[in-house]
Amino acid sequence: FFFQAEDGIRDVAVTGVQTVLFRSPGGLIDAEFVLQYLALRHPAAWLERGAASDNRPAIVIAHLRAAGVLSPDDAEMLNNAIALWSRLQFMVRLTTEGDVDVSELPLGLKAKLAKLAGATDEKALEFLMAATAQSVRALFDRIIADPAASARERLAPDAVIR
Repeated sequence: FFFQAEDGIRDVAVTGVQTVLFRSPGGLIDAEFVLQYLALRHPAAWLERGAASDNRPAIVIAHLRAAGVLSPDDAEMLNNAIALWSRLQFMVRLTTEGDVDVSELPLGLKAKLAKLAGATDEKALEFLMAATAQSVRALFDRIIADPAASARERLAPDAVIR
């Protein structure tokens, strides 16, 4: 149950269900990091539109999309990803204690998680999670990791970054 993710830069031990949802590449932390990065990089895109008083992810994403910071496809994917990971996280936190090993999740909980995600069954949920993580990872790399790597390549070997 649940996908297994590997990434040379952000490697994590994927055994617990919360680790899968939070820390796996393309998980909730990556999705929220992309949103926070864009909100900080383009404050006028959402602050001028009155979103400062309503900073829910869906609202900020809508403002970033309206300002042209996010494409319609990227905005929809990021919004859906954060919503999916958040719903799953909520249910897991309500029904388990600590970071339960994925293999130890009761079948009934797996079925509830699948239903909560709009998936027909456990396998469909695995597919949805893997596809979501892959899409978030690609967006993370395109917006954050790749530009950062490019900037590092242009730095002098003795450059000090502050």
